[in-house]
Amino acid sequence: MATCPECGTSSRVDPTAITVQEVLVAKPLGTFSLAGVTDKRSAYTRLQMSCRCGWKILGYIEGEYFVADKE
Repeated sequence: MATCPECGTSSRVDPTAITVQEVLVAKPLGTFSLAGVTDKRSAYTRLQMSCRCGWKILGYIEGEYFVADKE
């Protein structure tokens, strides 16, 4: 169960209000180099929890919990 910190909607009351989906996040310019022979990554996947009101946060699942990225 989750509650939106922005609008207060609870997924217990409205199960479709809060969703979790996988998104592709680009790394900031200057933090990676694509030169060379080895594989490089200029983006990574993260989970995004979002509410119908527009609030969203990036993170990952650890056990039974959604843990927010440190930004």
